[in-house]
Amino acid sequence: MSLFYCHPTPDTASMYDKSFAAWNTIKSSNPGKTIGVQQLVEELTTKIGNWDIDIQAIYNRNTSAYKSLFPKHRTPFQSGIASRIIALEALITSIGTDMALASVKTEVSTFLADLKSSRSKQNGQITTIDTRLTTLDEATLAAAEGMFYVYDGLIMRFYKTPKSIEDYIPVALLQESFQSTFVATLKTT
Repeated sequence: MSLFYCHPTPDTASMYDKSFAAWNTIKSSNPGKTIGVQQLVEELTTKIGNWDIDIQAIYNRNTSAYKSLFPKHRTPFQSGIASRIIALEALITSIGTDMALASVKTEVSTFLADLKSSRSKQNGQITTIDTRLTTLDEATLAAAEGMFYVYDGLIMRFYKTPKSIEDYIPVALLQESFQSTFVATLKTT
């Protein structure tokens, strides 16, 4: 018989188990989303080099047309995901309607769409993990309250033989746990 059947909310253990499983499942799948973004970022180093070479085939590096496309050369494409996205968007805008660079613009646009999509999936996963963690925290608190409720009932029943409580509940677990939430009511005079 579960200890939680004695508590006013008998589904506490079930809520905790379900919350933990949901959180653990979604957390375990997150590395796949992160790897996708990381792979694209690594790919960008090669791609920007290729696009730079393709652009230099049309506009010499010393021309104003080239410098308007790469004002800081490849530096903006080398750090930070947000910075890279901004740099890619700026490159697409700078290419504009230049027909000589239409194929480069298409490649950059396709890559940017893939990067944004992967980043969006990663961010969505992180948000879901946070939501599930909040639910798990609530279920953990409810389970702890349920255990203390049961423990209180057992103390009243076995007040002369408190060691008997060990047959029903892991008292050591209750004693070793760190209490981080305190509630007090102050009496005003």
